[in-house]
Amino acid sequence: MKQLQKFYNKEDIPWVQLVGFKHYSRKVPHALAEVGSFWWKDILRLNVLYRGITKCNVGDGMTEEILASKFPILHSFVRNSNSSVHDLMDAEDLDSLFHLPLSLPAMDELMSLQQMLVNIPYNADSKDTWTLIWGNQVYTS
Repeated sequence: MKQLQKFYNKEDIPWVQLVGFKHYSRKVPHALAEVGSFWWKDILRLNVLYRGITKCNVGDGMTEEILASKFPILHSFVRNSNSSVHDLMDAEDLDSLFHLPLSLPAMDELMSLQQMLVNIPYNADSKDTWTLIWGNQVYTS
C-alpha cells in the first residue's frame, strides 16, 4: 500500500518516475491491464483496496477514478475506454469523445457528466493527490 501511495501521488522517487513514464504516461493506471515486472503487477493488484481507503483530490485529472462505473450507458458510446478526467477536460467538446448518435439514456448520463465536470476543482498545473480516509478524517502523507 505504501508503494501505491508513492506511485499515485507521483513522488519524486526514481522507480515511481520510471514506472510512470514507461507504462502510464497520460494513462489512468487502474484502467489498464497489468503491465510491467512481476513485482509491479503484484503491487498494482492492490489498487482496488488502495482506492477504497483513499480519496483523490483532482489536480490535472490523470489518475482520477474510472468514469465508466459512474456512467455505464454513456461508456458504451465512448471512443477511448481509458479516458481520464484530464482527457475530458482537455477535449474541445464532449461530443468528440463519443460515437454519435447517443441514445436517450446515454444523453442523460452525458448531461450528468457535464454537471459533474463543472463541479470538479480541476487544475491542469497541479497533480492529483491521494489522501488516506479513516472514518470521517482525511490524512495526508
